[in-house]
Amino acid sequence: MLEAIARTSMSDYEHRIFTVIIRQTYGYKYAKTDWRYDFISLSQFIIKAGIAHKQNVIRTIKKLLSRNMIIRNGKKLAIQKDYVEWKSSKEITGNDNQGRLKKLPKEIKEVTQEDDKINLDGGPQNNKILQNNIPYKKIIDYLNLKADKKFNINEYTKELIEERYCDGLSLDDFKKVIDNKVLDWKKDALMNRFLEFLARCNIS
Repeated sequence: MLEAIARTSMSDYEHRIFTVIIRQTYGYKYAKTDWRYDFISLSQFIIKAGIAHKQNVIRTIKKLLSRNMIIRNGKKLAIQKDYVEWKSSKEITGNDNQGRLKKLPKEIKEVTQEDDKINLDGGPQNNKILQNNIPYKKIIDYLNLKADKKFNINEYTKELIEERYCDGLSLDDFKKVIDNKVLDWKKDALMNRFLEFLARCNIS
């Protein structure tokens, strides 16, 4: 298994989630009756894998499932021990990228369709087109205006915005989400204090 893992390309998040599942299953082999599968809550993944947001955990689990590196039995997860069944990222990104392009905003889709040289697997040319068309500043400025904070644009916030933008969200969609979430945050004193902490640390 370790030799197969060493030969298999995984993203940082995939590697973390995969390792946690190994720890919760094979790692407790002699302490559990049904040790091959384990129910691992999102909060456990967040703590054990050090991944800050549950959406990142959910997204990574879906990727590992699509790669057949992990399997599900009801709400429980397990490692696919038959590693010859594992799929590479390239095997699953073709269809994913085709579906993603269909969801892209019109102005990006038009540029994408006109250029035959674009790498659909997320190559630099495709990424450049996406990044040049994503209104990072307008989104963060609107968040700061509504939440009365001073969040900065950094690589982490850009990555989050890119993922949602590639899912088909427009600037107006981002604004609606911000409006709704700010209302929720202002009702929650703990969440409001947490936002103030993030703004001071410049990590969101």
